[in-house]
Amino acid sequence: MTEKSKLKLIKKAENRFFYDWNTNMIHDRQCAELINMSVYNMDAVDFLTPRYVAHKNFCPQCKRKVAIRNGMRGRLRTSSEQMRFFMDFFQKADARTQDLSRLFIFEGGTLECVSRDCVEIRVKEDAWRITAPDDGLTLFHNDYLVNDDHSRTFTGRFHVQGGPVHPSFHHCARAMIQYSFDYHKRGLEAYDNKVRLLHFEAGLAIASNYVCCDRKSLLYAYYTFIDIPADGSARPKIHGMKILERTEKDGYAVITCRIPRWRRREFELAMGILKDRAYDERRFDYLNVCENAVPQPA
Repeated sequence: MTEKSKLKLIKKAENRFFYDWNTNMIHDRQCAELINMSVYNMDAVDFLTPRYVAHKNFCPQCKRKVAIRNGMRGRLRTSSEQMRFFMDFFQKADARTQDLSRLFIFEGGTLECVSRDCVEIRVKEDAWRITAPDDGLTLFHNDYLVNDDHSRTFTGRFHVQGGPVHPSFHHCARAMIQYSFDYHKRGLEAYDNKVRLLHFEAGLAIASNYVCCDRKSLLYAYYTFIDIPADGSARPKIHGMKILERTEKDGYAVITCRIPRWRRREFELAMGILKDRAYDERRFDYLNVCENAVPQPA
């Protein structure tokens, strides 16, 4: 293959990086070492992944450009002007090449120019902005709204993250890499579960899971109650109790029974035990069945 074909290969927009099989090194498309490489030992790629760069080295002359260019996307990913801007910006921010490689190669971050003193870096789902004025670095994080299912809706706005000034770009990079919404999501879910449990406990304390039937008898009292579960395995064992009617509602048994009048207190205690069991087993639907199947006290 001639030198003309080699230059044509280098100029292709999709060939942003070149791997030299002889030296086991990855080079940027603008690296001066490409002139000395044999075209038969060149491997051209557009995007570097952690798997691809494993066990390979980076050219010491252009490894900073390699990291930055891997974060550049779209039609400007081969722009020399954009590369100069990012090189100057990260030089001004005193960014370490190691942090740039971690962000844009191993974490798959993307890079975009916002203004002369601001760049936007997207890591996973989150967008970050860094301003690098003369008096220090400021890191911004995207605003979002948390939906009922704990997913996020991004607003397009940003807020200052971790204080107005960061001591170094390394601190900014670490904050972007270590951030995880799943951690916040677990906290939200734990809080929601706690609130739900408190509401459930308060609801059980107020609601009644039984009602006294309007039947005249000198010897017996008649009740309708909600059993846990529908198979009747939790049915209170009260001497002299007789089941008169049994229906099912939403997986629970609605039982009408009669008991000796002198055992009414024992029955009421058994109903409290049923509610305690519903709470311990987190049977949130038990409260709904009680409220719908049993007339509640005013």
